[in-house]
Amino acid sequence: MNILSVNGPMKRYAGSRTSVVEVAMIVAKHGIKTIILSSNRSSHLDGISNIFCGNSGNLSRVYLTSFSLKEIFDNWVSGFSYLFYLIRVERLIKKYKSGDCRAIVENNDIWSINQDILVVRSSFTYFYKSTRCKIIPFLAKRFLLSLFDFKSHLIMFVERSYFRNSRSKKIVVVSDFVKSNLLELYGKMSFDKRKLIVVYNGVNINIAKRELKRVRAFNDKNIVISFVGRNLLRKNILGLFEIMSKLSVNFKEKVLLRLIGNSEKEIGCFFEEHNCDFKQLKSIYNIEIIEPTEDIVDYFLSTHILLVPSIYDGFAKVVTEAMASGCCVVVSNGCGASEMIRNCKDGFVFDNFDYIRAAEIMCDLLNNPVLIDKCGSEARNAVLNGKVPSWDESAFKKVEIYRDVLEEKGELMS
Repeated sequence: MNILSVNGPMKRYAGSRTSVVEVAMIVAKHGIKTIILSSNRSSHLDGISNIFCGNSGNLSRVYLTSFSLKEIFDNWVSGFSYLFYLIRVERLIKKYKSGDCRAIVENNDIWSINQDILVVRSSFTYFYKSTRCKIIPFLAKRFLLSLFDFKSHLIMFVERSYFRNSRSKKIVVVSDFVKSNLLELYGKMSFDKRKLIVVYNGVNINIAKRELKRVRAFNDKNIVISFVGRNLLRKNILGLFEIMSKLSVNFKEKVLLRLIGNSEKEIGCFFEEHNCDFKQLKSIYNIEIIEPTEDIVDYFLSTHILLVPSIYDGFAKVVTEAMASGCCVVVSNGCGASEMIRNCKDGFVFDNFDYIRAAEIMCDLLNNPVLIDKCGSEARNAVLNGKVPSWDESAFKKVEIYRDVLEEKGELMS
């Protein structure tokens, strides 16, 4: 049995790539072969079959936030890239299925029009509608920007079309958070709500099982707070510094703020686009910048607190990886992975955009290093005790879904 997994750009360090590859490697033990269709060539895909469907350009799903000519130009270029990518993907699916009519087409995050299974990692429409008024507070500016925001309108049109004319046999979401987003947006449409199934991203249980050789002794200047994320708007690096600004001077001096996932140039450009001076922030805070890396988990060994102020994130696997590494996690409820946290026991959850509450939590933790260690230990034990799903559990649920889809198609899976 073959699964044709349809994807967009599978960036080497992206969580979406990890989730596709991890599950594909496990379901292979059940005799299910995954063929990944994406805009990446076969490199970095751990030996899994790959179909290259052409370069997709920059398809980062962010909306227009300024009248910069460069940002508007990039928006339109990436919008047309997305449109042409959809067309190329459809042709390749049709060509592939003509040779293997039994293959199940699994569409990972709306990179195809027709599929047997739709996997929704996040809703761009919900992100757009629920956060723009906070990011762009002026109504007139929001309205004018929307006139130029071709990419966002195209993505939202495609997303809406799926649920208006859905032929998917199953719709898999990565968290109850995403499920509630879809029901809020499309619940009145005619698609069968019973198709919606939650399959959480897993975590590598071996992270929690390894011997933790930490450098985490607390003194006045080595409490490490890590922030991870490539998409700086959704991951909300601006919110991170909003939270940090509310801490007292004493706390700012004792904290090392580790920013993982971008170069200093990329961060500087992002802040410049939002009329902020990153150089000034560097003079205020002790900042360490780590460029994109596959060794994120290793950095968690010297991290005391993972701060995730995401304004919208379907899951964010770094949360469960940090828990497995024994870190204390502080997460916005705009992130689906907050569902893995028992609030005030193995981590802390604060309301989206509530930076005052987030700062209060950080102050409590920085005042009480013992609480940081206790939460980290509880988080690691939650992973070890199966309270956080492993990749094996996620893959097993996927196998059950593939079996159900085959039965609906009138075929039988051995």
